[in-house]
Amino acid sequence: MIKQILKKSLEITLKNPLLWIFAFLASYITINELVVIIEPVRQIFYNKELSLPFLSLLKTIKISLETKVLVFKNFSVLLFFWIVPFLLAVWAEFVLFTNIQKKLNNQKFSLKIKKSFWWVLLINIILTLINNLILITINQSHQILPPVIFWISTIIICLLELIIFLILKFSLFFIICQQKELSTSLKKSVKFFFSYWKKICLFLLILFVFNLLFGIITNLVAVGGFYPFSVLSFMLKNWGLSGQNIPLYGGLIIVGFFSVIFWSIFFAFQNAAWVTFFLKNK
Repeated sequence: MIKQILKKSLEITLKNPLLWIFAFLASYITINELVVIIEPVRQIFYNKELSLPFLSLLKTIKISLETKVLVFKNFSVLLFFWIVPFLLAVWAEFVLFTNIQKKLNNQKFSLKIKKSFWWVLLINIILTLINNLILITINQSHQILPPVIFWISTIIICLLELIIFLILKFSLFFIICQQKELSTSLKKSVKFFFSYWKKICLFLLILFVFNLLFGIITNLVAVGGFYPFSVLSFMLKNWGLSGQNIPLYGGLIIVGFFSVIFWSIFFAFQNAAWVTFFLKNK
């Protein structure tokens, strides 16, 4: 069954390039749940500073209230680099899920948004809040708890977060694909998760492995594709000719362009796989 789902998802993805565009826009919020959980823990492990948009927003509001001065620069950064991309991603997610279902039923592409969009926005805000709060909790625990207790508690917290994320993911499918109300969607998604949790975990793991393999392959291709441009630049420099940076910038643009396309296709495939999995098991 999983093989059929993946095959159908790939077929839909390759035949509908419009899905790639919306998958790219939605990738701001729709990536593999295991990646969402593992990456921040990795950042903490390597003592990297966490980027928490909601926390930054709260700090900016607090400073503005205390000083009675609008911190325009901070708000501008949050607006253009987080709030606008977030809203755009939620809209793209709604369009993406809707049209994956339409393509499964051989229907025409549509940009129509329904009132349920606001429930989708709310769920995505909740997901981001949960993720931010858990990251803060883990980060604080890392500083005060003994290593063994920290890692045991972190594993438990991450497993709970994963369950919550998956349940809310399926609630999005019930809202967008089945036109259910928010409360009904949440109830049905809880029942759906616990009815098919083994299949869901296996499917999640398969897509996570695909993420890793695709990331490795894409990076190797990008490095290999950029190499001729760097060699050409080096040769121009040694020969004393001007314009040695042109091949470098040109290579970056070309390799970057194709990398974005490849990742967009993969994100479209990944989302198509989840929607297909849901519709096959509902």
